[in-house]
Amino acid sequence: MDTASFEFLLKLVTPHIERKDTKMRKAISSGERLALTLRYLASAILKVVCNALVTVLKDHLQTPATEAEWESVNDEFHNLCQFPMCIGALDGKHVKISPLRNHLVPSILQLQRRF
Repeated sequence: MDTASFEFLLKLVTPHIERKDTKMRKAISSGERLALTLRYLASAILKVVCNALVTVLKDHLQTPATEAEWESVNDEFHNLCQFPMCIGALDGKHVKISPLRNHLVPSILQLQRRF
């Protein structure tokens, strides 16, 4: 996650996850809370921060409300990416595949003929 995205999320969730210092200890800062939650997704902080994320991001993320809408999304994604029974992807990895160099092709063909 880049710094700008982290700062954006932090600004949104801080009012929901900010805690005050007590006589016994200093509070964990909102930035540390968010960073820990995003990095490890484990601890007592998790529930508070995740609930805050759901609260502040509910207007930014939208899912289909009816079965017909889900089917429409499935059909659109299938037409776009040729993945049946898939409703989308959150992130993807692009892998560059370089074509074989011309001088390698004969040696590869020779190997194939041997086997």
